[in-house]
Amino acid sequence: MSYFIEQNTIEEIKDRADIVDVVGRYVDLKRSGNNYKGLCPFHSEKTPSFTVSPQKGIYKCFGCGESGTAINFVMKMDNISFPEACRKLAGEYGIKIEESKSVDTQVKKLKDEMYSINRETGKIYISNLRKSRQAYKYLKNRGIDDDIIKKFGLGYSNDSWDQVLKYLEANKFDLNNSFKAGVLGKTRDGRYIDYFRNRIMFPIINSKSLVIGFGARSLDNSLPKYLNTADSLIFNKGKNLYGVNLLNRNIKQDYVILVEGYMDVISLYSNGVKNALASLGTSLTYDQVRILKQYTDNLYISYDGDEAGINATKRALEIIHNFGWNAKVIVLEGGMDPDDYIRKYGKSRYDLMMKNALDGYTFLIEDYKKNLDLNNSDDKFKLISYIGTFIEKLPSSLEKELKINELSKEFNISEDSLKEYILNNRGKDYKSSGKISRELEDKKRNDKTQRSINEIFRLMLNDTDFLELFSKKLKKEDLEGVNLEIFSSIINNYDDNEDFNKELLLNYLLENRIINEKFKNELSSDIDNYHIKDKELLSDELIKTITDTENKEKKEDIIEKIKRLESKPNLSEEERVELNTLLISLM
Repeated sequence: MSYFIEQNTIEEIKDRADIVDVVGRYVDLKRSGNNYKGLCPFHSEKTPSFTVSPQKGIYKCFGCGESGTAINFVMKMDNISFPEACRKLAGEYGIKIEESKSVDTQVKKLKDEMYSINRETGKIYISNLRKSRQAYKYLKNRGIDDDIIKKFGLGYSNDSWDQVLKYLEANKFDLNNSFKAGVLGKTRDGRYIDYFRNRIMFPIINSKSLVIGFGARSLDNSLPKYLNTADSLIFNKGKNLYGVNLLNRNIKQDYVILVEGYMDVISLYSNGVKNALASLGTSLTYDQVRILKQYTDNLYISYDGDEAGINATKRALEIIHNFGWNAKVIVLEGGMDPDDYIRKYGKSRYDLMMKNALDGYTFLIEDYKKNLDLNNSDDKFKLISYIGTFIEKLPSSLEKELKINELSKEFNISEDSLKEYILNNRGKDYKSSGKISRELEDKKRNDKTQRSINEIFRLMLNDTDFLELFSKKLKKEDLEGVNLEIFSSIINNYDDNEDFNKELLLNYLLENRIINEKFKNELSSDIDNYHIKDKELLSDELIKTITDTENKEKKEDIIEKIKRLESKPNLSEEERVELNTLLISLM
């Protein structure tokens, strides 16, 4: 039986466990004033941003935002639960565990009921599917046979407001707990209703074969097209992956393929590719990367081949690389997703695409090259600088040597010059080099959009009201490169329970060459006092400047594509469809 550990016992563990000793078993720590610093074990970095405070009994990484007590650290490093981490540290420091059944029993009872609610609701959806011609035909048309339907427990939610409600009520399930589990919704006047209606249902099952939530796809034109269970006591979409229940968690897989959607996992599985997992309607998270590392050492990314999929791949690689890992990218022709691709071309063709998958760094470099003219020396230098950011992150000196050797041959530049630039002075030389002048950097920082972004960062760093406003209103998709890195660092290092340490964060950004001294001083400067309503108006105005520019650039890009297509004497069927789509998008 599971027990609840008394709070006073937890506090004693926190007080008596020497956090420097605990963390020091995993991280090489060096004293820095009253604290200790080292390279973060949760992401890849060159300059230490991981700080341990013996006085406060906490650790904090200013790079990825990870923080906590000795108990949290042991949980993450040993991949164990909170009670297990408490017991481990208690044993090491001679602390007697005081346990109580009461609170834990209540939580466990609620969790068990939520699992039962999901299981019974899933049975209703399965039964509905057998009776719905429309839903059954939809799956058949997608190449999903009865065995796969059964394997994944697929179902259908009737176009009804109360089918699930009536069943749960008749079987004495607590309706409020059913609402918490996510299978019921509420009207404005507080009445319970079925949450999912007229949708194909995908039960989300964890590694212990428990139904923790549902994904759903609409069968009509209702929006959103895809809908997930909201986060609950038993479900957190950023900490789970679809399909893990079909993999043996006790045996490392030769490989795992990360895809975007439920149907990608199912179609790959039904065509013989059985090691696919999907993130749950969210950008890839560090927690999901940790799960993936438990299952394999060899990760492939097979996202949609369209522009949105490519951008999602780039964001996923950023998380994976920050974790000190890498992945190969399966590039599917024609902008197709894995589901459509394997149904059209079959397993052998998909296997070939997998065999020809690009190394993650190579994928990013090839994508970056698309916007460069390599006959131009400035663009060449930009590319070398971009590749240098990846070489810096490589874990071993030998890998760095080999990559620099390749770069030397490709650009006919001496290895010594590249080593000096990439490994020693990259970033500092970026501002002082005659090849990319300080004026170019300042010009970039001073255009209208960038000025708005700079002001957003300054406001966030100097006023927590602004920080909270922009963290809710500004989407990460609206930023890229260094701007995204700065924004993420600010968000990751904000904790409304503690003082926000602006100076420590700015020093981290400076030491890691994300910003220069001039920009640091700009961000440090004081701001005016604003009324809360003025803060909201100002935040909306600054965000509008960014999105308006982005929309204008997208429109210009669409016009260029239309001109290119219209200039062709003969268009293929695919190109005609693309042209019509582009023209409609401008209307």
